Formats: sequence, C-alpha cells, structure tokens
Amino acid sequence: RAAAVTARFKNRPGGVLTQESLGPDGGHTTLVLRLPGGRYAQMKSWHSRDPNANSVATSRGLEARNGRDPLAVLAADTAEYQAFRRTFQELEDELVAFRRDLHSHPELAGAEVRTTTVVADRLTAAGLWVRLLAGSGLVADIGPVDPAYRVALRADLDALPVVERTGLPFASLNDGVCHACGHDLHITAVLGAGLALQQHVESLTAQGTGVRLIFQPAEEGGGGAREMIGDGLFEQFPMDAVFGMHNWPGTQVGKFAVS
Repeated sequence: RAAAVTARFKNRPGGVLTQESLGPDGGHTTLVLRLPGGRYAQMKSWHSRDPNANSVATSRGLEARNGRDPLAVLAADTAEYQAFRRTFQELEDELVAFRRDLHSHPELAGAEVRTTTVVADRLTAAGLWVRLLAGSGLVADIGPVDPAYRVALRADLDALPVVERTGLPFASLNDGVCHACGHDLHITAVLGAGLALQQHVESLTAQGTGVRLIFQPAEEGGGGAREMIGDGLFEQFPMDAVFGMHNWPGTQVGKFAVS
C-alpha cells in the first residue's frame, strides 16, 4: 500500500521523500508530501512480515521547522542517521573488546577504581571533557559548553558479589565478583554513544544541543545515585533530560521495553 502511494505522488511538483527502515519483523515507511499553499503532510506506516499481523498507518500535518522545508529536514535527518550507523559499525570491534575487558575486571560498589579509570581515559583520548566526581563517579560532556538543550545518558559501574561459572575466555578474573547484572554492557553502550557523538559534534553544536554522560557508582544497593544527587550533581551539571536503560537478555535484540 505504501509503495502504491509513493508511485502516485513521486512525480508531482514538490516531490516526495520516502524513508524505509527494514528489520527482521517488518519495516517502517515514511512519506512527506508538499501540499498546495505551503503545507506539508507526513504519513508513517508499519508493515509486518507476519501475514496475520495488522499494518498500522498514521498521518499528521507538518510545519516548517525553523523556516526549513520539512522535506529537506527529513532528508538531512536520514543522511545523518546513516552516518551514525557507519560510525557505530566502525566502533563495533573496539566496543566488543572494551566490554569484555570490563567483564574480566569487575569491581564491587564503591570500589570501581579501575573501571572509572579506563572509561575516563578512553573518553579523554576521544576529546570529551571529563570530570571525576567524589567516590568513583564520572561526568563527561560533548557539544557546546552552554547549549540550548542538554540531554544526559546514564550508566552504572559496579558488579555483584557473584562467582562466575560461564567458562568464557573473558570471564571474571576477580574471584567472587562478576558483572552478572550486565553493567559492563551499560558502561560500553554509553561510552560507545559518547565516542560516536563526539565524531559528529559539529552537528550537535549546530543544533545547540549538548550531551552529558553520567557514570554512576554503587548502583547495587550502595545508594550511588542518591549520593551523587546529594553531592549536587544536578546543580553542578544541569541537564534537561536523563535517559538510561537496563539490558534484559530475554528481550529480542533490537527491541526496547518501556514501563
């Protein structure tokens, strides 16, 4: 159905931009149409590979963003997304190795000395502005010093007092301590996001957007978040929004669950 709509509109004055994202379960198609009178419309559709599943389509009117043509905005956003994908592909091998190194050297709540050091060293080498906090916390910034909007990405640093019996070549070298909760993944995800965003810092600066990375110690019952907030985290390092996630091995790769 989306292909038919595309064919119908693609030769009209003003054109149409089609953006498709395909995955194992199906794909999204986005159509942006320039209408008479300087108006725009956007249609998004979800089409499933499952023949018994329903397709979903939504539509809405669009306004020019900061005086820019929505067609041009979507085209630029699509190109930027593809550029980020290439950056993450280039970082993949390094991030896998980094995560396995963290997994081999887990540290308990409040004792994340090596963990914080290797994170700080890598981010500093990439050109991020890194500040070590009381205890073993860490904050790192990307983008303008005084942005119009700042978003934070948060990860936790500590491991659990658990004996690892996986037999993996990168299993814990610290007897009785293990990243059984997956904080090594959280650290690597936020670090990887920081490394990728730093490679596209000009885009952030042009948009007036800053990104702040927060690495929190003592999540496992140690009250690390409470201590960072009590020490003035949000007063010293203000931000407009904070995002964090927790890995869940039972969830399909590429899916997020929100509560």
